[in-house]
Amino acid sequence: MGDAHPLLAALSGARHGALHRRVLLTVSAMFFFDLADLNTFAFAAPAIRRAHLFTVDDIAFVTALAFAGMAAGAILGGRFADHVGRRRVMAGSVVLFSAASVVNALVTGVGAMAAARFATGFGLGAMTSVAITYLSEVTPAAHRGRAQATALGTGLVGIPVVAFTARGLTADDPGGWRALFVIGALGVLLVPLLIRLPESPRWLLARGRSTEAVQVTRAFVPDWEPSADALAAPPLRRTGHGSPNCSPRASGVTPWPSWSCGSSGSSASTGSSPGCRRCSPTTARTSRRA
Repeated sequence: MGDAHPLLAALSGARHGALHRRVLLTVSAMFFFDLADLNTFAFAAPAIRRAHLFTVDDIAFVTALAFAGMAAGAILGGRFADHVGRRRVMAGSVVLFSAASVVNALVTGVGAMAAARFATGFGLGAMTSVAITYLSEVTPAAHRGRAQATALGTGLVGIPVVAFTARGLTADDPGGWRALFVIGALGVLLVPLLIRLPESPRWLLARGRSTEAVQVTRAFVPDWEPSADALAAPPLRRTGHGSPNCSPRASGVTPWPSWSCGSSGSSASTGSSPGCRRCSPTTARTSRRA
């Protein structure tokens, strides 16, 4: 169905307003802490090796578990978001990776460190896949690519920030690496901002909550007045595990939104309207003529 639904067409064609900017600022801040926290262990590892006699194999094991957690989080967190909503999973994933980062600061054993990094990675992976999908779903079509570039670019800034912070904290203090993980946990301060964000109208439509979807759309597009057709339009059909046809799916291995075409299972990563053959206007017109 894509953006052919009147409500989704209004979202796609909207001007980039104050609520869009608030969403972008919040998601960008999430990515800042996401990529900063992802790299904390890499910069803390030399100090941990000196202080707690970790071997190179120990460091490799902990690092591997972190990335395994990210893969699991991207898949399972995304699927969970298809059922309970984007906003809840974003907030929950931030709480998870922040709490796990604090645990990282408290443990010294290889096994405990690896388990904490797995949990951290799970939260980071879930946040990445759901946040980039949410941003695509609520951002006007003309601004989607720019918004995603801004969010991810802000996240990349977190890497040198944590690198220079690690240098200052661990140069003279053998236990300074613990403070580095505590700093990575500061992303939890974003949770109050996250829970104030509106839910994705596309997700609300997919769950049959059309009245709420109209209310949220009017918040994003203040000058939009829903027509009788918009109010009477059927909700988006869901496929497979709960994703609407031709809408971004939060689930998947990659952190990028993918557009689902019917029940065929084919998808393509994109940040704009899908070129979905089954659901395209051209195909629909051809089907009606036939």
